Amino acid sequence: MNRNEERWVIFSRSEALRNEGAGFWSNSYGWVHLPVASRFSAPDSRLPMSLSDDEVWMKEPEGMRFCRVILMEQGAEEPIAFECWAEEYDHAIEQAENAYPGCTVLTKPTSMQTA
Repeated sequence: MNRNEERWVIFSRSEALRNEGAGFWSNSYGWVHLPVASRFSAPDSRLPMSLSDDEVWMKEPEGMRFCRVILMEQGAEEPIAFECWAEEYDHAIEQAENAYPGCTVLTKPTSMQTA
């Protein structure tokens, strides 16, 4: 596959959470971390089964990590776990604050997967 072509991977949030970040599909090994994942030139209709049936096609997230930010939305009684792909922790916090204006970030983002 030419490095300039789009590269696709299969991701499952539930598998990443269950397997310490191993949420990418490998045709050889099953659910793995991104460096071992199978790459595809385009998505198709075939997807492997995941724990919560949440597997999706996504463009390869080069240089990104799957992060979780715990925050409290204004007026809320329960915290929210905001998940996103980010280049660095500050980027994850910025995305959380953009999604929930006026929120209070309660914890430093945790990284569940490094791309």
